[in-house]
Amino acid sequence: MVDWTELSLQVMLTLGHFLWQAIVVAIILASRLT
Repeated sequence: MVDWTELSLQVMLTLGHFLWQAIVVAIILASRLT
């Protein structure tokens, strides 16, 4: 049996980590362009 709360938490953490990395990269690129 699959624990959906734990699974969804892992998915949210993974997406949050990717989103955080994308934001950091965007900030670095924006600071380099200006």
